[in-house]
Amino acid sequence: MVPDFDRLRKQPCDRNALRSLKPSRSEGSSNLKSFQHFPKQTVASPSREADHDFFDIWTTLPSWSPIIKKPDGWITIVNRSGKKVPLVLGTVESHYRRHIILGKRFGKLTNYLMIDVDTGSPFHPRKGGIDPILDAMESLGLCRHLLIRSSASEGLHIYFPLEEPVSAWGIACAAHAALTTAGVTIAGGICELFPNKKSFNSELNGHRLPLQDGSFGLDDEFRCISNAKSVFLKQWQLCAAGQDETVLAALLAEKPGAIPRPLSASALPPIAWTGKGQSNEVMKQLVNYGDAVMGHRTIQALGDWIVAIAPQLPGFHQFASEESRNDLTRRSWAYRWAKSHFKAARLYAAKASFDHNATVAAEALERLLIALD
Repeated sequence: MVPDFDRLRKQPCDRNALRSLKPSRSEGSSNLKSFQHFPKQTVASPSREADHDFFDIWTTLPSWSPIIKKPDGWITIVNRSGKKVPLVLGTVESHYRRHIILGKRFGKLTNYLMIDVDTGSPFHPRKGGIDPILDAMESLGLCRHLLIRSSASEGLHIYFPLEEPVSAWGIACAAHAALTTAGVTIAGGICELFPNKKSFNSELNGHRLPLQDGSFGLDDEFRCISNAKSVFLKQWQLCAAGQDETVLAALLAEKPGAIPRPLSASALPPIAWTGKGQSNEVMKQLVNYGDAVMGHRTIQALGDWIVAIAPQLPGFHQFASEESRNDLTRRSWAYRWAKSHFKAARLYAAKASFDHNATVAAEALERLLIALD
C-alpha cells in the first residue's frame, strides 16, 4: 500500500498563517531571536597556549627599545616622534608571525642571563668549547642552561633562566667578574653578555630572540632538535627550577667587586679587536681597565701602558685600521684618550658632589700626591 502524500503537498493559503523571515518587533519574535544565538565558547589549543607563554617570557618584565633586523643591520624601534617604545606582547606575536627578526633590550630587572658565542670564537663548540663559560656561571649558582642556535650563521646563545627576577645590572656585573676571572675574554665576536655591564648613562645591549628563522634548540652534542615553542618552554621551566638562586642572591647582595689585578704587569687585559671599526671602543675599554684594574692614575702612566699593550691585543693587526696603528705609533692618540678619561671622571665626580669647588680641590690634591709618590 502506497502512502498518500496529497495532504502533505497542500500548503495553507492563509497568508496570516505564514511565518515571516524578517525580524519582528514583537516580543515573541525577540525571544526567538535570543534563543537562537548560543553563547560562543573559545577553547584555546595547547599549542596556542604554549606560544602565548613563550612570548610572555620576553614581555613579563618592562623592556624598552626593541630592535629589528634590516638588510643593512639592526635598528631600534621608535614612535613617530622618535621616542623609545616598550616591548609588548602584541609586538612579539606580530613579528614572529610575519617572520620579521626581532630583538629586545633589558629594563632594570631580568628573568634570565644569556651569553652569545659566535662561530669564530675560541669558545665555540667547533673550537675550544663552552666548558670555561659554564664553569664560571656555575660559580654564580647558574647550574642549568638552554643551548640555542641563534640563526643560520650557527652562532650559539646560552640561556640561564631564573624563577625570580633579579637586577639586570647586578647579574651583568657578577657574570662579567666570574668570566674574566676564568680567563674568558668578554668582547664582540668572542663572548658577549646579555644583559651587559654597560657604560654610565648608556642603553643595555639588545639581542635576537630565539626560535626565529634559522634558530633551533640544541642538545648536549650541539645538534638541532626542535624549534617548537612548547619544547623550549618546558626546558626553560626545568632550567629555572634547577638554578641555585640562594647562591646567586648572596652574590648579588654584595657590591660589584673590582676585577682582580693580573699577577704580571705585562699580562694582557680581556679586550680584543673582533672586527673593523672598533678602535674607539677598544680604546675606551683600555683606559677604563688601565685606570681601575692596573692602577695607572696619571696621563703619562696610562698612555705609556696603552702604547705598550694595545698592539699585543688579539685582532689588532687583523682589524685595526692603518690610521689607528699609526696613531698608536705616534703615541699622542693614547695620551689624548688618557687625558679625556681623567677629565670625564673628574667632571662626573664634580656633578655628583654637593660642593663642586671642594671636589675639584680634592682631585687636584690627589693628583699631586700621586705625582709625589
